[in-house]
Amino acid sequence: MNFDQQSKDKLHAFLDALGGQSRIGYFEVRCIHPDKTKTTQSRFYRLTEDLLQQWPAIEKLNAEGRIISLGVGRRKFNGGKKKDDVLQVHTVWADLDGVDFDAANWEKGKELALQSLQQFGEKMPLSCLVDSGHGYHAYWFLKEPVVLNSPADVQAVEAVNAALADTLHGDNVSDVSRVLRLPFTINFKDPTNPKPATIIEIHPDRLYQLADFDDLVPPPTAGSGSSPTQPIEVKFSGQAPSIQFETFRISQKMKDLIQIGYQTGEGYKSRSEAMQAAITAMLAGKHSADEIRAVLTAYPIGEKFREEDDKYLAYCIRSAHSFLDRSRPANADNQAGPYITRNHATYYIGLRGVQRISNFEAHIPEEVIKDNGLEVTRFYKIVGTTEGGIALPEIRVPVKDFAAMNWPLTHWSKRAVVSAGNAKDKLREAILLFSRGEKERKIFAHTGWRQLDDGQWAYLFNGGSIGGQGIEVELDGELRRYRLELPQNENERTEALSLSLALLDVAPLSITAPLWGAIFLAIYATFVEPDFALFLVGITGSLKSTLLTLVQAHFGEFEKKIHLPGSWTSTYGYLEKMAHASRDTVFSVDDFFPGATRIENEKLQQKAAQFFRSVGNRSGRGRMRSDTSLRPTYYPRSMVISTGEQIPTGGGESTVARLFIVDTQREAIDLAKVTHIQNNIHLLRKATGSFVDLVRPDLENRAAQLNTLWKQLAHSTQRKGHLRVPEAAAFLRIGTQAGLEAIREMGALNAQAYDSRLKACDDAILELAARQTDRIQDERPSFRFLRMVHDLLVGRQICLYNCGGQGCMHDVGWTDPNFYFLLSGLIMDKVKTFSHRSDEYFELSAKALHKQLYEDGFSIRGVTGNRYLVKARIPWKGSVTWVLKLKRRAVNQVAEWIPMEATDEDSPIEELDGEGV
Repeated sequence: MNFDQQSKDKLHAFLDALGGQSRIGYFEVRCIHPDKTKTTQSRFYRLTEDLLQQWPAIEKLNAEGRIISLGVGRRKFNGGKKKDDVLQVHTVWADLDGVDFDAANWEKGKELALQSLQQFGEKMPLSCLVDSGHGYHAYWFLKEPVVLNSPADVQAVEAVNAALADTLHGDNVSDVSRVLRLPFTINFKDPTNPKPATIIEIHPDRLYQLADFDDLVPPPTAGSGSSPTQPIEVKFSGQAPSIQFETFRISQKMKDLIQIGYQTGEGYKSRSEAMQAAITAMLAGKHSADEIRAVLTAYPIGEKFREEDDKYLAYCIRSAHSFLDRSRPANADNQAGPYITRNHATYYIGLRGVQRISNFEAHIPEEVIKDNGLEVTRFYKIVGTTEGGIALPEIRVPVKDFAAMNWPLTHWSKRAVVSAGNAKDKLREAILLFSRGEKERKIFAHTGWRQLDDGQWAYLFNGGSIGGQGIEVELDGELRRYRLELPQNENERTEALSLSLALLDVAPLSITAPLWGAIFLAIYATFVEPDFALFLVGITGSLKSTLLTLVQAHFGEFEKKIHLPGSWTSTYGYLEKMAHASRDTVFSVDDFFPGATRIENEKLQQKAAQFFRSVGNRSGRGRMRSDTSLRPTYYPRSMVISTGEQIPTGGGESTVARLFIVDTQREAIDLAKVTHIQNNIHLLRKATGSFVDLVRPDLENRAAQLNTLWKQLAHSTQRKGHLRVPEAAAFLRIGTQAGLEAIREMGALNAQAYDSRLKACDDAILELAARQTDRIQDERPSFRFLRMVHDLLVGRQICLYNCGGQGCMHDVGWTDPNFYFLLSGLIMDKVKTFSHRSDEYFELSAKALHKQLYEDGFSIRGVTGNRYLVKARIPWKGSVTWVLKLKRRAVNQVAEWIPMEATDEDSPIEELDGEGV
């Protein structure tokens, strides 16, 4: 690596600070070869100049791939690997590796390590910071070297190093014989990714004494605290206080001891010792002498006291005071029950003295209640600080996960260390005791209407609401884009409403009317419950997603196609949750496109069929918890609009019936008008905000009127075909009328324009409804069956026996002048094979198909019985079997299999009377 004069000066200053001008001891430069079979070389240099003179030789060893390390402490010549070989140290240090802060991404972890050093550096500025390649080495130079004359001297240095490692979440490199990376060499720890070690900053004038680090070193253990100089006076008031024992600030184990009393074999040698333990615990919990006396009077643990008197009890309380004074570390910052914090670490004061339970303190400033309209989830907001005063990130932990105490490692990684043993249980209790009086904060986690405690309605969106005061709404993921605004003045409101109306004019109303009506229908979804999805279909480039973006932008910051909240690449669970959480809004699911393989396409079709069935039924998947209780069901609460290059056919007629399909063509769309709306797209959410603000005070009455209007429109529409079609059309018509009426009320539309637009939109929606009826019929299994048989005949994959007077191996039936006779099992096998090969997914059973063909007027059933096949003799075999008998004229109106004149009308076909099958 480049070792220029500036680098040489930095290294010179670094080595001098580590004792490079001292006549005591030597620098050890240890050269470790990555091939462990090769000998590690150690070289010793008295002075800084000696080492620098040999730098070319060190560089040569480094170039061979050897890792070059420097002994931090000055050591004996040809020694260095043992503590006894180290003579003096001129610094204390810490080693932070990026991988320890983020195991999955060491580079990100390295950034976190630097942040940790910078935060600590505000309190104890670094003397030197070395980038070791994959982490950092930090040094705090000492004013006077520590001469290691005794084990106590070694322990003093190593205690500071260990405290620095603990505080900064660094590696355990506290031993005085430690070697660290030599700056300005190449780090070959990862041979595939060598990194240079460099000095980032060095400040030789920043000097410390070991005593400056005393606050970091753990507190003394039991027995090392001071005893009170004056006897503690214990007084009883003579009045028995009212006690609520369940609220006492002591552990559950101690509560059990008090309630059960002394028992042999439970860890205490006598009644006196057990009672003394209980007194000490209550005193540590800051309970008064009167409260302690009341508990001993009322509970079995006080049996010994009740044989004595108050003088005996006063003696026991003084003994407990004395024990706690001896056990309590000096300078405790806070205390709650038997727990204290010092320098932000947490300790437990027990009968065996002081036990450190974590290197951090934490408390719960508030409990967060998240309400998604279906279930309430509680979280603890937890804040923490590690030793040295370094703040930990604020986190939220579900209340149900708090007790397990796995969250410190999950959220704070190795920075938050919980001691071994039963420290988890104690830390949980400590945090709860330190968190008394936390606030309760309610947050809504869905969009749309919510009735408040005062009976008023508020419309929720991310970050706030229209209606209500002080309402917090916090949404996740793509839901964060759902956000309405109110116009600043009447002029802006008129501009926003006019821009929304302009959406009707960017294309024929057969495209825009249902889209625009869906916007205002969505706002009333909670009350009118639309049970269908709008589906825009068109080839790629037909601007489906562009139009959908203009609709979605009415509900928030959806200014580009990539901002649409849903996609068919998403999982079904994601679509289910989003359709539920986006209550009373439009939820867009973009780009239904067939998969590259048959299996991918089948999965996509199944997902679409399941999702649209859920939307059409306003229902979700019922699920159970592991304890067999029922989970909440996430049913759709939004107006779903989807796009695709083809209509989903998985589920056949049932799926298509739950859609209201809109065909889009690029040439029908006015790009200049679309561009105008896009340039002012931020106003669309203000148009919706104005609508919500208008209807909110009288929301329930308006919703009731819309429901009444929907019933009238649905029943007045011609009910030809599937019953869902007129109902879906009526939903879109009431949405359009609600939007137009509101805009007229707000003065952005006059009465004449209102009447004209309403009639034009109604006509367009009804025309689409007629087309929808035909689409559903086309997807009816009986029609699909007839069309697939036609395709098989045209492709000569099947034949009918006496068509042309010749038989063949592909015969699946025969004809006469008026009927087709099909061998049911054979034709069903052919059709299902063909459907899978062409991704048609024809899964109806034979019996269900026979029944539907009869009900649709295509087939004839037997003279007797309630079955849908007839008996007939197979012309080319002479045997009798059950066959499907279809009317030629009816079939040919759907898919002309064989022209009527193509058969020999004189061909004798024998049909046997008998029961149908």
